[in-house]
Amino acid sequence: MLEAVINTGFDVRALVVDGTPKNINMFRRLGCRPGEPVFTLLGKKIVAIIDPPHLVKAIRNKLMKYDFKSGEKTAKWEHIVKFEEIDATYPARIAPKLTAGHFHHNREKMRVDRAAQVLSAHFAAGIYVHCDGGRLPAEARDTADAVLMFDRLFDSFNGTKKAASMTQPVLKEYHVAMDETSKHTQL
Repeated sequence: MLEAVINTGFDVRALVVDGTPKNINMFRRLGCRPGEPVFTLLGKKIVAIIDPPHLVKAIRNKLMKYDFKSGEKTAKWEHIVKFEEIDATYPARIAPKLTAGHFHHNREKMRVDRAAQVLSAHFAAGIYVHCDGGRLPAEARDTADAVLMFDRLFDSFNGTKKAASMTQPVLKEYHVAMDETSKHTQL
């Protein structure tokens, strides 16, 4: 099917799919490897991309099962659950829209919006606040750092305008189109 699209004259540069096992297998069969998500079809190099909403959901679901380690830092789902438990005890909450369903129920695992709300800069800020207040252990800052990084990555895929062309200040510096002057290369 992709060959037919290329044969019509379209300049195909990327193929975006959701992260189902069938699609991951297809990318492997086409020659994609971790760190090298590119394949060649009819002499054209094409980048293989898993769509960002499904990646956010997959990251959240994996974090529910496994700790994420990067260098000396470890992000843990238990910090996220503990944040929710602490935050729920306050009459004015840091994350008032989040419910127990965001953290504990299997039926919520398929909802991209729930994953994006948990892996957000706002949520990371809440973890930092509870760390600084001594209600979460200092090591939970590693989890907040990871959540903030995931938020920035998600923003990076959703920016549509160049920061320089925007008339109002950019509140989320990674929610802009990538170019040679943007902060994306610093992630």
